[in-house]
Amino acid sequence: MRRRISTALKYLNQSGTFPSGNPRFYMGPKGSKRVAMPDAPTDHPKFLAAYAKALASFMDLDGIDLRLPAPKGSINEAIRDYLRSGNWTALSDGTRARRRPELDRIAESYGQAELRTLRPEHIRADLKGLDPHPRNNRLKVWRALMAHATESFSLPANPAAAVAKSKTQATDGHASWTQGDVDKFRKHWPIDSAPRLAFELIYWTGARISDAIRLGEGNIGRDGILTFRQGKTGGDAYVPMARHASPLGAQLGDDLDHLAHAIRSRPERHITFMVTAHGTVRSVKAASQWFSKKAREAGLEGKAAHGLRKRRTELLIEAGATPYQVKAWTGHESDSMIALYAKKFDRKRTLTGASEAGKSSNFGEKFQQKGEKL
Repeated sequence: MRRRISTALKYLNQSGTFPSGNPRFYMGPKGSKRVAMPDAPTDHPKFLAAYAKALASFMDLDGIDLRLPAPKGSINEAIRDYLRSGNWTALSDGTRARRRPELDRIAESYGQAELRTLRPEHIRADLKGLDPHPRNNRLKVWRALMAHATESFSLPANPAAAVAKSKTQATDGHASWTQGDVDKFRKHWPIDSAPRLAFELIYWTGARISDAIRLGEGNIGRDGILTFRQGKTGGDAYVPMARHASPLGAQLGDDLDHLAHAIRSRPERHITFMVTAHGTVRSVKAASQWFSKKAREAGLEGKAAHGLRKRRTELLIEAGATPYQVKAWTGHESDSMIALYAKKFDRKRTLTGASEAGKSSNFGEKFQQKGEKL
């Protein structure tokens, strides 16, 4: 009897074993013609190459899953049209990565239904049982999909617009890191490790992890400024990568020294600083989960990469940076967000007194060893 195997690779079904003892797998979604996988462990390059080739046969050039039919006028047809539209491609990489699994779930559950018969009560039924935040995330995808479908398929109204969001408790989001957290992470992960380099990069730049995974030596100009275009907002961020490049770089340069050391200590050089064990660029979702896991392994529960971005913003304000300087460094677009951080700091300062003036230094850039180009 064929039984389903729990595995990180989708659509694998085991049917017996090879004489070698390796499980005999067939790959393919339900209802499709399945492809025999080779006699090798599932993590072997030969197996993974065959799996990738088989998976590609179920995807078109736009990466759209073709395993389910899309009858004319169906929700699946609307999903495919949406994924090829400017409404989808205009979204940031991170937003698409978060929304795509939700679209896949909608396609699997309701893709064959007729688009024009979709009503608000159907969407409410789909959202039933979800916690507030996941529910709102799914609803956001329904709204975007149906807004596109309303225009492209001439629907009389967007059924998702009539579905109310769940009320959620107001929070500050990801917790900011403390200096104790920073010290604990540094103590646990050695300077030449991938988690340490990722930490130092995000901590110094204050970049979102979706942007940090794309940063490399090519982003650093001769003026010692690291420049990159943010995926979420499209705005540019400018981060000093040498003490002499900015007064703030000089004042906060101890953290810059840690980053310089981590960069020089890399076992191998690649186009980007953050890479997998195979030297490939990390995906947004995988990188975020990977970093949070490394924080937990260091004994830090509930700490994420975005909390480092918050901490850098706080440190800039505590160092006396102007709102324009903070926005140039972190890429924040909103004055209100900077004002919120500043307000918290001002309240704290009324109790603790003025913060210690940052220490400056005249010694030069530490990114380059003699005769070494960064």
